[in-house]
Parts: sequence; C-alpha cells; structure tokens
Amino acid sequence: MKTGVVGLSFSATTTFVEFLEIARGMGIEGFEIPSHRRSFKGTLDLLTDDLGDVRARIGSSGLEVLAIGGYNDFVQARSEQLEAEIERVKRLCDIAVAFGCRVVRVFGGEPKDDVPRDQWTDMIVDGFRTCVGYAETSGVYLGLENHGLLTNDADLEIEIIERVGSDNLGITVDTSNFRWYGHSLETVHGYLKRLAPYAVHAHIKDGSAQSGIREDYTATALGEGEIDVGMFIDQLKGCGYGGALCIEYEGKEDPREGAEKSLRFLRRLLATSD
Repeated sequence: MKTGVVGLSFSATTTFVEFLEIARGMGIEGFEIPSHRRSFKGTLDLLTDDLGDVRARIGSSGLEVLAIGGYNDFVQARSEQLEAEIERVKRLCDIAVAFGCRVVRVFGGEPKDDVPRDQWTDMIVDGFRTCVGYAETSGVYLGLENHGLLTNDADLEIEIIERVGSDNLGITVDTSNFRWYGHSLETVHGYLKRLAPYAVHAHIKDGSAQSGIREDYTATALGEGEIDVGMFIDQLKGCGYGGALCIEYEGKEDPREGAEKSLRFLRRLLATSD
C-alpha cells in the first residue's frame, strides 16, 4: 500500500510549491490533491488552472497524485443545482485521468432546510447513478467519504453503494470521522471493519472524544487518539486493498510536524501488522 498525505491538511499554511517540497521530503509516494477554490494559500485552483502546468510541477517533484479531493453535494432543491454538482464530479474524473490517478474522493451531501429529510438519501443515490457511468468509462473510482452529517453512518453508505450497484463507486474510509460525529468507539471500530471491503481510498486519521460528544472531539496525530488504526490496516490487508493510505492531520500542531509524526507511527504499523 502506498503512503501519502491529504493535501488539504497543508492548504491553509503553504503554497503548492512549498507543499510539494514538504511532501517530497517526507519520503512518501504521493498525495491527495484538493479541488476546492484557491487551495494552498490561493496558489492552486484545480478546476481552472492549466493542468499541463500543474502536472509538470507534480512530475518534477517525483510524487504521484493518489486521489482527487472532490467537493460535491447531491442534496439540492433545484434541478440546475444538482446538474452542476453532477458535472463537477464528471470534471473531476477528467482531471483524475489527466493526472494518471484512479480515485476521486466524493461526498454525498448535507442536510438542507428546503429539501425534505426523506428525500436526502434518494437524491444522493440518484446523483451517483447519474455520474457513475462516466466514472466507469473514464476508468476512475468514486470513493464516497464518511463525512459530515449524513454519510457518517456505515449502514447508509453501504445502502448507497448497493443501490447504485457499480463497481466504480466505493468508499473513502476516514478512520476518525465516525468518532468526530459522536459514535461510540465500539461502533467506530465496527464500522471500520464493515467498510474495509468497500474501500477504494483511505484517510488515516486519529482523534479523541472521550465524552462521545462532537463538540469535545480533538484531532490528534496518529497514535495519540482513540482510533485503532492498526486494526483497520489489518482489515484492509485481509480484503486485498490496493489503494493508498493518506495521512490526514487536523490537529493544532504545525501540519508538517503532525503529519511527520503520524507518518512515523503509520510506518511502524505497516512494518509490524499481520
């Protein structure tokens, strides 16, 4: 399994060129590149920048793009808004192909006051049904992340995957988001085991919320929180997972220090895991 970092962790504090230097110095294979507007202190806009130039900068660093960090929301009250979100996912598939990358991290959607609750899941399913064929044709996998207020639920994620029914829609498993949401540690670890067979990408992250209350959650470096990351890696290995392990650091330390500390922990796990 290749190791990398989630570029978003560095986006607020470094330029893109600075990030590439840091990532190269860490000795990792690559990174997840964010697609939100004005990433890396305004020095990268993946949806509008010249991709040839971006690709050249990445190539000179010796790093790979392990995944595209997509931002989409299929819970929309207006059809034109939904269509724009679908087109965004298709555009991200094109970008993935341009970078020789096979994974686009995607979201499902977030609650909306103007959209009835009983329509949220159906909208997410319909959104993926509409664009997954494009991903199939492109040879790209869409990885639905357990993220936010709707899809931080393994049962719901599996329902979405099974209803869409495409091998090109899988899961981006974020190891700590379930804990952020407020699930018990027992539930978190059970979810990680259940989702491992569906994984096409992984955010390796740690945190702590001893009270089980979202507001008390604290992001940490790997090994300093409550998540049994080693167990999850063993589950991935047992499933024949061939994707990347991208460290995501969201703590209060300098992102480089937190990521490097996390990488040392991850490498120890990989060296000793079954």
